[in-house]
Amino acid sequence: MFLKQYLTTQWLGVILSIAGLFVPAHLVQAATYLATADAHTRTNVPSKNFGTKNMLRVQKWSDTTGFIKFDLNSLAGSTIESATLSIPVEKVDKSGLVTIHRVLGNWGETTISHSNKPAISSAVVGLEVSSDRVGETISVNVTQLLRQMITNGSDSIAFSTGDAEVGMGTRDSGSPIRLAVSTAGGGSANTTPTIVGDPPSSVSANSNYNFVPQSSDADGDTLTHSITNKPAWASFNAGTGRLYGVPGDSDIGVHGSVSIAVSDGQDSATLTPFEIEVTEDGTGSVGLSWNSPTQNTDGTPLRDLAGFEIDWTRTNNGAKGSVEINNPSVSTYVVENLAAGNYEFTIVALNDDDIESAPSNKAFKSVN
Repeated sequence: MFLKQYLTTQWLGVILSIAGLFVPAHLVQAATYLATADAHTRTNVPSKNFGTKNMLRVQKWSDTTGFIKFDLNSLAGSTIESATLSIPVEKVDKSGLVTIHRVLGNWGETTISHSNKPAISSAVVGLEVSSDRVGETISVNVTQLLRQMITNGSDSIAFSTGDAEVGMGTRDSGSPIRLAVSTAGGGSANTTPTIVGDPPSSVSANSNYNFVPQSSDADGDTLTHSITNKPAWASFNAGTGRLYGVPGDSDIGVHGSVSIAVSDGQDSATLTPFEIEVTEDGTGSVGLSWNSPTQNTDGTPLRDLAGFEIDWTRTNNGAKGSVEINNPSVSTYVVENLAAGNYEFTIVALNDDDIESAPSNKAFKSVN
């Protein structure tokens, strides 16, 4: 028996241009680094020649030099767009100029002393510190310095002075110096990608099965998908994670422990394993028709409509199915081989880039 139900909807809000789906040509990432070690050395107080204290000191009269170290391994090979040191000023006994240098050797937080401290470069940048700035956090542009550090494989910065007496925040004080870095083309700590989705749990034999997970990555990295226990009747797209195909009568049964994962090249995430039950195909049919969209959500004319996708759910047991129509001029379709039950239908429009619109209104039909 041919059962007919019509979708009569005019999509005035077709989403064929979705913000965030396109990676800009010049991708900038930002990250903030905290000190992994900080210490100061001084000639006249041997008992305080190493280790972090409540203040990272710098002063000339006792030849006190401050050192701070960061873990910058993730920045190797990156293009530094900008770098800023945020320096909490804890104490100023004498105003003056504090200069910032690149450290030319290695050192340890609990072993550094005035006698074994590493050499430092000439001053790269400086900041004027006065007594009225106590309690402030001073920001200093150290882009040039960080570029030199990345090029030379250095991870440490030194503070020195010719006249000032200044105390700065440390890890022990709870107010550490921070390094904020913006990079082009990567360089910040990697963010694990995410993957979510509700794969259809069943499909009728000789019907289309289609599932596309929603994968994303905060870093904008290129994502690659993989699958384990893929049914023999199904195809898989590693770029989108799409699992699709048409099982035959010989595939009737349960295909279990299907698992789809996504990777950004460094970390990966996996969708909860799922089963797909292939059931006997039915004999019911439902005819659908629709009004094709003519414009995008911003009111501009729709010029790249490529086709449609019809999705349906058998509400009795949650079984899902879909079919893709690669012809924008089609406005009717008959969904066949439906088993008895109650069905819910929606349709989305697709553009040339395979971007989907919002779904149409739902249509409901019972198949006997």
